[in-house]
Amino acid sequence: MNKKIVGILVCALFIALPVVSIAGNIKIEKINNYKNNFEPLSQPPIQWEKTYGYPNTGFGHFVQQTSDGGYIATGVIYISGVDAEVFLVKTDANGNTVWSQTYGGSSVFDCGYCVQQTTDGGYIIAGSYHGYGLWLIKTDSNGNQQWNQIFSGPTLDTAYCVQQTTDGGYVIVGGYTYAPGPPDMWIIKTDSNGNQQWDTKVGGPSAEYGHCIRQTTDGGYIVVGYTDSYGAGLEDAELVKLDSAGTIVWIQYYGGNLNDRGNSVRQTSDGGYIFTGFTNSFGAGQADVYLVKTDSLGNVVWSQTYGGANDDEGNSVRQTTDGGYIIAGNTQSYGSGGVDIYLIKTDSTGTKLWDDTYGGTGIEDGQCVQQTSDGYYIIAGTKFTTYNEFWLIKLGVASNQPPNKPAKPSGPPRGNVGTTYIYSTSTTDPDTDNVYYWFDWGDGNNSGWVGPYASGALGNASYTWASKGTYNIKVKAKDDPYGQESAFSDPLTVTIPRNKHINGFLFRFLQNNPSILPILRYILSI
Repeated sequence: MNKKIVGILVCALFIALPVVSIAGNIKIEKINNYKNNFEPLSQPPIQWEKTYGYPNTGFGHFVQQTSDGGYIATGVIYISGVDAEVFLVKTDANGNTVWSQTYGGSSVFDCGYCVQQTTDGGYIIAGSYHGYGLWLIKTDSNGNQQWNQIFSGPTLDTAYCVQQTTDGGYVIVGGYTYAPGPPDMWIIKTDSNGNQQWDTKVGGPSAEYGHCIRQTTDGGYIVVGYTDSYGAGLEDAELVKLDSAGTIVWIQYYGGNLNDRGNSVRQTSDGGYIFTGFTNSFGAGQADVYLVKTDSLGNVVWSQTYGGANDDEGNSVRQTTDGGYIIAGNTQSYGSGGVDIYLIKTDSTGTKLWDDTYGGTGIEDGQCVQQTSDGYYIIAGTKFTTYNEFWLIKLGVASNQPPNKPAKPSGPPRGNVGTTYIYSTSTTDPDTDNVYYWFDWGDGNNSGWVGPYASGALGNASYTWASKGTYNIKVKAKDDPYGQESAFSDPLTVTIPRNKHINGFLFRFLQNNPSILPILRYILSI
């Protein structure tokens, strides 16, 4: 062969070789600096709210989160006229009814004031039997009654609170009325079958009432209520500390010259106590929410009041995971009118961090609040529309689900080294959140997060491979703003067979000199 011709062909071949792009050179259609952390609001919105017992009138008194993440709640429902029965409802985590049960007789007043899940997965309810007995009802996990016990005095008695004790029994507190004397605070300890083991009555020349009882870390009990007999004013809030046998260890009174009451108490992480109720003696209005922190002997560490010009009351208090407190009650000073549920969040010193109201122009009341496993709150109370309804309110952001698995990427299954190709995919998000996509190009490189795209919209990214080979492209998605990720898609296999390209000059040369092509193939082994 003419050496000159061969030389020309070799030179042309080098001219034809493409400039190879740098491996991992990525063209991203959309880039967003995504911050993958979600911080909930300090004052959470309503996540969901539900009413129960329709079309019957009802009142909600107590709620507790259950071990399965749902809720158990009790109160009263009026079946017809004066026929009021204990109402128990089990819900899932979204407040949907799993089952409900009623307990009681016809043409009487029966009411549930407190419920707790028991260690066997069932439930214990404390309430009022026919309006004159302290009533304990034990159920299985489906609300079927296993046993009940009634403790009654001469006249009106009501159990307002129950707790399962460390020995498997139960302790309840309520009011006991002597005939014809004034009512006393009545504490009863039972075994696991509701049989009375001991009882303690706290009383004086005037009325005393017990509203809440909790077992303490020393095996004894703390009770909150109020007294007309002792203290500084007309009525005073009262804390009673009992040992494990029901013997009174100490009693403390709280308040001023007017009416002051305690409705809810909890032992705090430092071994002291926190209670809430209302005070007419202190604060800004006629009655204000009253929050008192004590040491382990009931001595006041600090106290706070919350409210406005009208009547406001605290019915439930819990210590929160940040060391502060959450209070539920009712307010006539704020809200939409009438009486509204009043929720107050404080720090560890009782300083108000935020508050909120829930309700309309009727009478709404918050009887119980608990912090839930997600760090937010569940409230039990009563909602007024055209009648009273049993009401649960769950606060917090809506539960979030990750995007669905994206579709297998679409795009060219074959290509050349140094050429840029675009690949696409799509997915939907169950919560209709926007999504980002992450393309894995199969060679150790990826696109990073590309987006955001609307749920269901096509997302794409482009890539240039630097060397021949077979690559499996796959893609995953994450939602905005939660950052929850999907599984990877099924892979698309892409083959990049050549790393040699012939440029236009060489193509035209060979087209004009077809007899040289076989020689070139022989020399280059192509």
